[in-house]
Amino acid sequence: MLSDDRRRRVPSCGRLSVLLLVVSGLAPAAVCQAQQGADVRLAARGSAGAPAVQRIVQEGVTAELRLRPDSASSSGRLVELSDFTVSLVLTDSATGAPLSEMNPAAWIDVRRGNGPTDAEMCGQKISAYVRGTLRFRPAVDLNSFYVLALARGPEIAVIDPLLGFGRSKLYTTVLLPGPGADWVLSPDERSLFVTVPSDGQVSVVDTDTWDVAQNIEAGARPTRIRLQPDGRRLWVTNEGDDAGGVTVIDAALRTVVARIPTGAGPHTLAFDPDDRLVFVANEGAGTVTVIDAETLAPVKDIPTGEGPSGLAYSPMTREVYVIHRGAGTLVAVDAKTLEAVYSYPLEPGLHAIRLVPMASGGHGHHGAAMGVAGRLGFIVNRDADRVHIFDVVGRRLVRTVEVFDRPDQIAFSASFAYIRSQGSEQVTMVPLADPVSGGVGAFDHFPVGEAAPAEAGPLGIAAGITRSPDMPDAVFAVNPQERAIYYYHYMEGMPTPSGSLSTYGFEPLGVLTVGRRLRETAPGVYSATVRLQDPGDYDFVLLLPEPRIVHCFGFTVLEDPALHKGELALRLEPLDDTTLETGGARLRLRLYDAYTGEPQVGVKDLRFYIMATSGWKRRIAARPVGDGTYELDVAFPDAGVYYLSFEVPSLGFGLRDQPPLMLHVVNGDAAGR
Repeated sequence: MLSDDRRRRVPSCGRLSVLLLVVSGLAPAAVCQAQQGADVRLAARGSAGAPAVQRIVQEGVTAELRLRPDSASSSGRLVELSDFTVSLVLTDSATGAPLSEMNPAAWIDVRRGNGPTDAEMCGQKISAYVRGTLRFRPAVDLNSFYVLALARGPEIAVIDPLLGFGRSKLYTTVLLPGPGADWVLSPDERSLFVTVPSDGQVSVVDTDTWDVAQNIEAGARPTRIRLQPDGRRLWVTNEGDDAGGVTVIDAALRTVVARIPTGAGPHTLAFDPDDRLVFVANEGAGTVTVIDAETLAPVKDIPTGEGPSGLAYSPMTREVYVIHRGAGTLVAVDAKTLEAVYSYPLEPGLHAIRLVPMASGGHGHHGAAMGVAGRLGFIVNRDADRVHIFDVVGRRLVRTVEVFDRPDQIAFSASFAYIRSQGSEQVTMVPLADPVSGGVGAFDHFPVGEAAPAEAGPLGIAAGITRSPDMPDAVFAVNPQERAIYYYHYMEGMPTPSGSLSTYGFEPLGVLTVGRRLRETAPGVYSATVRLQDPGDYDFVLLLPEPRIVHCFGFTVLEDPALHKGELALRLEPLDDTTLETGGARLRLRLYDAYTGEPQVGVKDLRFYIMATSGWKRRIAARPVGDGTYELDVAFPDAGVYYLSFEVPSLGFGLRDQPPLMLHVVNGDAAGR
């Protein structure tokens, strides 16, 4: 059974840091030692010869790999260019208890050689990946992420922070129809939705190809965009006329399902997490419109005061909190009765409100702030240069913090609230573990460059600070004037600079991260959605840092028959060890259709061609033994490497239509000793 120390991941070391430790402090052979003596169990093999479920036991941990196609058209098989879900299930091997926050590192790459990847090769693969060279990039890196900069112009800069091509980390750029204003990711991070006010559109960016897959007509000046909690619909505010309102888009079908007038804006949005109601603040109209999230019909317009400029919903109180720029009040609306239940006076100039999120997303340096999640609201007053911290459960103001010039945005990590100011390069930090009295000392702010954000001109509404997926208390923050994104993490009681990323001439107004990393979707279950471009044999390469586990799980991706109608592709799979002895040897092979995975039974003119690098060659007829399996007997003259090809003349399949199979031949006398 795992001890508590071994179950708990090291809180100060993110996934990237763990990988770098492997490179700097552990040789490939040492990494592979964890593989020796593992208890490996495989479930029944699928029709393509790839295990559907694979399981190993090492160091008191059971690691189970599950692969599930997302498309019904794949008939339960993994096929090229189709999404599938990879899930790693980690449990205590003694008790069966799920192991959370284990921080597994993983890659998917083409399998080298004909058989399973052994321990030594698996360790060598990991060392090559984490060193980050173009020569050894995996097919899918499930630890990596991109940093996206929403530019002032019609571009998104996609930056690879971990690996640069030459001296440049600019991976690519996305060209939008016009300048983007706001953006939101789909839950699986495969699609990015960007509002383009000048063109009245929402652009859909495919984060696999980084192309604009579609532009959706979204009404007059679509500006803010949010995804409702269940991920089904996108809600977009329209700021193009006095009527104002929202456009609702089906996120899966990418079609407009409703246009709902609500009143003069600007507008902000809040959601009931149960997906019952949507709240729209109409600043110009002085009202909050309540919309039924299922029927998409307006339910009620609630007058709340002059200039409602921000909304936040608390699941703890089931109330919506409305701040007012003109009236300077915080008004609470009961989400059941849709009546204002109280008003708290602050001062005019209130600009934005955010409640501490219910899910902080990992342990921070001061522990998860569960005591204040959903309870404390941070309210910035841009005119008065202050932030109010309000307890929505106790209905009281607990603290007012004086901050730098013109605060306008609030962001959160696992342990801190971050307040950006337009007129200062300094970002203020407030610890969530002690929000009433902690913070705002000499070590509770950090500079994002040397220029204030507003020096670059008007700022947008997209978030200028975002959490890094690598560490629980690390953030990326933009500096538009310097055309850079700065990276800070919290260490030894203070924010610590960790470098910056150039945005290559683009003025960044917003920042976001997109990744293909494994996420803990249930206790002990780490999942990701993957799409592989090419068919073939692959390894799922696993590194668990603590306790140290290294293993390569093998699986196969088939060619998609729907993409190759009328074509023929035959494949051979060796059923025996491909290391053979000199003298007489027997080899069994399975012949199957690469598009369907079906075995090819009774092929009468299947012929094999074997050659050695020395020039020796033989042509041998196959002997069918049933169920698509064929045998051949070969007398290899010498030890060495041989290549096996095959042909089926009656089907028009020639020797060059598939890469040859590699055979290793050893001396028979030496093998027997």
